[in-house]
Amino acid sequence: MFKHALRAAALLVAATLATGTAALADPAPAPAPKPQLVITAKLDSPPPVFYPGDVAVLEIEVKNTGDVPAEIEKVVVTTTPDDMAWRRTLDDVKNVVVPAGGTYKNYIAGSAKDNLTKDIAVRVDAKVKGDAFEVKAFEQILKVADPTKKAPVAGVVVGDGKGLAGGTVEVYANSKFFAKTTTDAQGRFSFTGVPTGLTSVRVRDLPDGWVTVDSTEITLDDKGETNLRIEAQRPLSDFLKSTIKFEQDDYQPGDSAKLTVTLTNSGKLPVTGIIAECWSQSKENNRISTDGFGDLRESAGGVTVNAGETKTVPVTAVVPADAAKWGVVEAYCRFGTKNDLFRGVHANAYARVPAPAADTWGVLHDLKDESKGIAGLKVSLVDKISGKVVATATTNDQGRVDYRTVPAGVYTAKLEDKGQWKLWRPGIEFHVGSCTDYCKGGWRLPVVADGTPTDPGTTEPGKPGDPAQPGENPQAPAPQAKPGFLASTGASVLGLIGGSILLLGAGAGAIWYTRRRRTA
Repeated sequence: MFKHALRAAALLVAATLATGTAALADPAPAPAPKPQLVITAKLDSPPPVFYPGDVAVLEIEVKNTGDVPAEIEKVVVTTTPDDMAWRRTLDDVKNVVVPAGGTYKNYIAGSAKDNLTKDIAVRVDAKVKGDAFEVKAFEQILKVADPTKKAPVAGVVVGDGKGLAGGTVEVYANSKFFAKTTTDAQGRFSFTGVPTGLTSVRVRDLPDGWVTVDSTEITLDDKGETNLRIEAQRPLSDFLKSTIKFEQDDYQPGDSAKLTVTLTNSGKLPVTGIIAECWSQSKENNRISTDGFGDLRESAGGVTVNAGETKTVPVTAVVPADAAKWGVVEAYCRFGTKNDLFRGVHANAYARVPAPAADTWGVLHDLKDESKGIAGLKVSLVDKISGKVVATATTNDQGRVDYRTVPAGVYTAKLEDKGQWKLWRPGIEFHVGSCTDYCKGGWRLPVVADGTPTDPGTTEPGKPGDPAQPGENPQAPAPQAKPGFLASTGASVLGLIGGSILLLGAGAGAIWYTRRRRTA
């Protein structure tokens, strides 16, 4: 029995030694190194109280103090209530790799919406790839101004230090039209009861061609702003003229079109840094861009036209695919200096693009009473490119004129009768084609009694009116037109659209939204 016990003990010792040897030979693996992240966010110079339109800029920073790279899977910014419109998405903050010992920084801006009523809670959360939880990086309450408060707005419009009388001043409160007035003999204007928040003051129709910037923006608090001074300037058109012309009359979509820009300086000083800005349609675009404008592009620095010089600049542009819906490709541009484009000189040109013929219609009405259509007017459509009449028809009892199967393109109207009426604003352009908003007809032309001065303002067309509704201007039978020209025109071209651009910087520099705030 003692012999059996000894054998059992020997086996136990052998097993123990074997286990120990195995443990010494295969130690447990050390834990893998992990990134050590510190995620922070802060508001850059927030105002003490937020008004509609105010901008909050968030600086997000991620530091990796670990020994291996880390990947930020996503960053989420939330506001409660949802009263902030973030001006840039967070897509570029996804799947960002921060190296060991490195730092990642980004800026995200958001503007307060127009309907602010409650204080806003802002929170930033970041998730790191591989972690099962999100890290709350930032949380802060933004104080919101009382939306019911109102304040006065007043100021003066001057040119060369003198008040400009007779200009129209409009105020928009939180993106909504509030009121308009006319400057007095000293160029002064005033408004009362303007809602506090983002306020835009726009000046137009100044005498003798004076111009101002598109709008002056202020953040109006409950103390008001009664000392605005809006400086008007002489337009470049006093001494700078511009034209643009397509090399050919006809193109196909996708063609590379050659154009010539001509700039003439009749002034006594050179004009330096002249650049081009060409507008496109928001949809179904038929207008060229400035990508092929060479030295006239903003990034190229512009061109110089010396005193008394005429300079021609050859440029190129691609004909947009949607030009086929309009029957024309258009260059719709202005030329001026980089920091002074609002005073720039305008030029436009057209060339044909093949497109199917289409119908169109319009109404000619008394300028003094838009509901009064003028019957019996013989109206011709003049091709803007060739200058030829392509269709003629007569208005019915409601002043409506219809045309059938007009060649797609751009037209102006011409009254053939030398009688009682004439067009109040000659030269307005209309489009015929298949484009959705501006080629379907519904244009309206005011007329005035012969002997009445015509409108000296722009001939830039506005958006066409809605199609006539039953009982207002019922559909009339198609009138008899000249043989072979059962045609007419469509809606009008867009006018200039002003906009504002928010510039966001990145890296070490701070970002701030440059809106004027009233100072005490």
